[in-house]
Amino acid sequence: MAGFFLTSLISGLLPSGGLGDALGSLARRAASGGFEPREGPRLQDLAVQTTGHGRVIPRVYGSVRLAGNIIWARPITERRRIIPVTTSAGGVFGILGAGRLLSAGRVEYEYFASFAVGFAQGPILGIRRIWADETLIWSADPAAGLSGIAASAAPGRYFRLYRGTADQAPDPLILAHEGVAGTPAFRDLAYLVFQNLPLAPYGNRVPLIEAEIVRGSPVVAGVDPAAFASVTPVARDGLRRLPSLIAGAPIDALTGPAGGVAGDNAYAWTDACASMDGGVEDGAIARHVTASDMANRVRHVARQRSSAGRWLAEERWSHTIPLTSTRRGCAWAPADRPVQLYARDGEAAAVLVEIETGRHRLVALPGMVAGDVRGVSAWGTRIWILGGRPGGLLALWALDDSGSDAEATMILDGLPAARTLMRGDDDGLLLLSAARLRHLAGLTATADRDQTLNPWPDQRPVGLHRAADGIVVVVFTDRVAQIDRAGRVATTPVEIEPGHVVGFAAGGGRLMAVPWVPAGDNAAWIDRWLALTRPAETADLGVVIADLAQAAGVDPDELDLTGVSGMALRGYVVARQGSAREALEPLLVSWFVDAVERDGRLAFVPRGGPVAAVIDPGRLGAHGAGDEPPPLVERTRIQQAEMPREIGVAFIDGAADGRPGLARARRSLAGAEDRQAVELPLVLTADEAARIARTLADEALVGRDRWRFRLGFGDLLLEPGDVIALAPDPRLPMMPARLRIERMAFGTPGLIEVEAVADHDGLHATARPGADDIAPVTTAPARAEGLAEVTVLDLPPVVEPAPDPGLVVMVTGGGGGLRAARVEVADRADGPWREVAVLAPAASGTATTLLATGPATLRDDLASVTVDFGDDLRVDAGITEADAESGRSLALIGAEILSFGAIERLSAGLWRLSRLRRGLRGTEAAIGAHAIGETVHLLDPERLAIMGWRPADIGAVLHFRAVTPAGAIGPTRIHSLTGAGLRPFRPVDLQAKRQTDGSVLIRWLRADRLAGWTDGADEPMSETAERYQLDILASPIETAAIRRTVIVEGAGSWSYSAAQQYADFFTSPATLGLKVAQIGAATGPGPARYATVVP
Repeated sequence: MAGFFLTSLISGLLPSGGLGDALGSLARRAASGGFEPREGPRLQDLAVQTTGHGRVIPRVYGSVRLAGNIIWARPITERRRIIPVTTSAGGVFGILGAGRLLSAGRVEYEYFASFAVGFAQGPILGIRRIWADETLIWSADPAAGLSGIAASAAPGRYFRLYRGTADQAPDPLILAHEGVAGTPAFRDLAYLVFQNLPLAPYGNRVPLIEAEIVRGSPVVAGVDPAAFASVTPVARDGLRRLPSLIAGAPIDALTGPAGGVAGDNAYAWTDACASMDGGVEDGAIARHVTASDMANRVRHVARQRSSAGRWLAEERWSHTIPLTSTRRGCAWAPADRPVQLYARDGEAAAVLVEIETGRHRLVALPGMVAGDVRGVSAWGTRIWILGGRPGGLLALWALDDSGSDAEATMILDGLPAARTLMRGDDDGLLLLSAARLRHLAGLTATADRDQTLNPWPDQRPVGLHRAADGIVVVVFTDRVAQIDRAGRVATTPVEIEPGHVVGFAAGGGRLMAVPWVPAGDNAAWIDRWLALTRPAETADLGVVIADLAQAAGVDPDELDLTGVSGMALRGYVVARQGSAREALEPLLVSWFVDAVERDGRLAFVPRGGPVAAVIDPGRLGAHGAGDEPPPLVERTRIQQAEMPREIGVAFIDGAADGRPGLARARRSLAGAEDRQAVELPLVLTADEAARIARTLADEALVGRDRWRFRLGFGDLLLEPGDVIALAPDPRLPMMPARLRIERMAFGTPGLIEVEAVADHDGLHATARPGADDIAPVTTAPARAEGLAEVTVLDLPPVVEPAPDPGLVVMVTGGGGGLRAARVEVADRADGPWREVAVLAPAASGTATTLLATGPATLRDDLASVTVDFGDDLRVDAGITEADAESGRSLALIGAEILSFGAIERLSAGLWRLSRLRRGLRGTEAAIGAHAIGETVHLLDPERLAIMGWRPADIGAVLHFRAVTPAGAIGPTRIHSLTGAGLRPFRPVDLQAKRQTDGSVLIRWLRADRLAGWTDGADEPMSETAERYQLDILASPIETAAIRRTVIVEGAGSWSYSAAQQYADFFTSPATLGLKVAQIGAATGPGPARYATVVP
């Protein structure tokens, strides 16, 4: 009515037509609720850019910036939204008060793209940076090094990275749209999947995506380069001999994981031994042989040390034996103190001997089977001893060698005999027993690292080592296993001659030595090394050449790469079809390497090497008997007009974020007009490219003269690529001081035709490119790193397998720049602190919308919750329904644990969780108890750790803190062990039925903490006994008083007799109020299930 009056009034005040009709229409629209929204610009064509079929998949080495090729795409998504606009009006509208009614709306369209972009052959280490239309949209943390690049495979803003592994799974987004049959996994292809990428910053079109691919050196097929390390068997010394017998005395039979027996000889390894100058040489090892002359009570010692990759001469000394023992013993390879342990017949004791000083010490081992010593490790003043126990198991004793105690303390018992190894270090003892790895703090049994390894080989390990980064390496007879801080196991097969692995040593954390003993030779043995290579951003030139040759069908054993191994390159890419020669040529040109045949193999020889032979001019001009002598030397010169005046080198400019670069070198040569272009798809600096161009120009000038001469068969050992020098001779005044042989031909029997060019010492060495880091031009805005905090949750089991009971430990806070933090725990506020885990920060935030109540038995498709996490990088955007079904996508919202099958990013840091499965892990009582602003934690298995504890520890107080990589210590979090996560779940399906004798049979089902719902006939799972507390209420109201309490043992049922009913109610009640709770052995009754039943 008001709208009609206002319209009529305006129409009456103004003449009809023109402005009157227009304003009348305007008023009608205002009175009816506002203006119709104005349509903004929108895309008419929602197709994405096309892909190039049949394009070559690039092979990347090192780090290279590449443009991608779209391999999958969905139509662009259009999202329409109305933005209200309020217009103030004056004049008659203001007088009438209609100005506030003139409300308009504007429709805006947003566009989003979902697509996949392929880049290179995998597997790769990761991605350093991503550009969209030359705008940097993502950058790995440069301070994190390789770990930051490897973290690019973790979910980030709008994209997911697949590193091209041989076992990568299909992308869930592509799978959801294309189905199982139509979704390839794109294995061995590194690619990015972008999901709902906003297109507004790129003119509402799909941008050109470029990424800096980091592969490093190629690895053995099937090995992930981002694994802890790659393991390669390398023959180093070939056939060698142990130190000879000492003074005719019998060699001590040393056994144990770092000792070996070769016929009548025995030896022990030590690693990180002192170098000749008294320091510790990285990668150095030593081997010892001892011989005990018991008649004269003298022990002789021989030692061989390795220095700079070669074995030094034997060193020998002797020391007196003050304490007698049986001559069976055990040697270990500690990095600090090489020791031996000798058993004492009939005694629970052993004699500890320092191999190098001769110091003896008698150590009592209470409880040990007499004479049964199995192992020893010494580090600093700490000593650990393994010995036999009754029943065939082992125990571990510890002793502080700096004190006067003659008796060691047993700290662990019941260890398996055949699969136990130990190794001391600065902080304590690394102990491997069967499939359990522990690190014991100091001389105690307290473990600051305790991991159950799965999968784990059921074999006897022969060596154990912990690297500086916390990775543990275990050597078996046919494989090498590596264990990271999180307990993940990576196993690499190693081809080893059966039964010939007898020892293990790790030099400086970089090399593992496994000696083989040749069958049938008592004294001889073979040094073989397992090269433990950490992933690196750079690539090894020798490995790259071998990989390209192998891709072309050439067996790497047919190559001699000695001259180029160890030369590092920053980045190289083969992005076009061609021969192996075309792929290798840029590398050979840049590093000035010749490929020549030697001894039936293709050898790669760097130019500018040492002189292989000095040729006397009298040996030149060789000729057959009766033939006329030829000239000593013939010279052929290329015409100057045929030489290039300018050489241009096209390259990848590492100092310009991988954009193309060009360097030129010019020579003032009269008559020369030719310009030579050299294309090098290598990551170089402008200075390096210029040096290569100048050296190529110098080589062209120097190489214009070609020298030919004849030699006799006395020079048969010379080979192409060798550098020779000619002794001065007045007959050869114009000869260069050095010549590099390019070709050799065998002509008349006894004659060698040689063609060579001048070789200038030092010309090439300074021109070869380096591998130093190049600072990027553009990086993502620095994200501040603050103090990390620890969140501790006492929950039922949320990941499998995990210790039970266990505390859920996560890193939170720390700002957007935090990549990881070390969680530590202590029993007291002042320490000592023990490491729990190194964790990436978890996603924690607050709910900005109210999570409505929902069903606990069906999937809740109606309710959803919006959460402000603040940092998108901590949220996995690739969650699918399969993750919700498997329990991988768990979240703790308030007190309710639920899983979500869909997660959607609404804006920066703001996400919506939907397709919920409610009340999981016994939290159904919290379904209806939510509020805006409550805390939300995503329980991502990759971003949390489970710290086990014992039920006997309930009531204990623990202190937690987080330490960032920069050493910043966050606030201490105090947590009291209440056992909340150990409480039994509420029983389910509580019901009652009246029997013919008047009794009521009350039944329920058990919901177990570890196995979900089970029937009452099942054996208890997480509790040692099945017990329940059943309450009969005075009235069918949940808050009513309790009339009777019954403790039920065993199955979930109880008969409420007619007499008991009469005693409680003076009649047989028509309706009963019941409560039942399972009783936990450590926590007492858990939450109760209430039901009103009509028997």
